[in-house]
Amino acid sequence: MCCSTSLLLSLSQEKEDRESDPRGMKENRDRERRRRHAKTRGIWRHLLHKQEAKNVF
Repeated sequence: MCCSTSLLLSLSQEKEDRESDPRGMKENRDRERRRRHAKTRGIWRHLLHKQEAKNVF
């Protein structure tokens, strides 16, 4: 019982922190989106490069 209440308290505290700092939350989301975007771009560049290499030979 004591463990679950402390967990609930920490969760509610975390929620409050997030709501009190929307700017930080947005920055995190943007960073995540940029990272994912860069990842997909890297994959596409890699595929394009492979395709061009095939066309050369």
